[in-house]
Amino acid sequence: MTNNKQIVLLEILKEFLWLCISVLIAVVLMYPIFSKVHYNMFWLNGLFLLVGLTYFRYAIMLKTVYVLRSKWVRFVLFLFNINFFVFVLRQEQRFMTIYDSFTIDDIGKPIKPMTLEQTDQVFRYFFTEINFTVMACLGMIVALSVRFVLSYWRTSHMRLNAGDEE
Repeated sequence: MTNNKQIVLLEILKEFLWLCISVLIAVVLMYPIFSKVHYNMFWLNGLFLLVGLTYFRYAIMLKTVYVLRSKWVRFVLFLFNINFFVFVLRQEQRFMTIYDSFTIDDIGKPIKPMTLEQTDQVFRYFFTEINFTVMACLGMIVALSVRFVLSYWRTSHMRLNAGDEE
């Protein structure tokens, strides 16, 4: 019993460590924006970065992630991903509306007055970073969902063919 608790505790610590690493990467990627303006989309952009990074890790290390060992957790996450994919697409449209407006106040209030060149740099970085983030998030949603389906298919295929001796 104690050994089981230790394993669960270590798995929780591992997930927490990966979460901290993902948060650090997200903050570093968003720093050029929120260092210049009070970024309105900080939490949403951060969420998409965290999901993209976490799903990347899950898709690569699916068998070693303790939380995803249950087929029901995978199924619920698969259903969630279908809706989350559509949500991310809709937010991408919102981000592009902000970019098309080219008004710095749509991104956030400047921390200090900015020149037109600084505004242009912030907008270019916003465009690049947000497109990278959204495409990474969408790609990882698809990759993880495909991994779930393939994993389920392999397990089902092995069970169905367990009696074959050809």
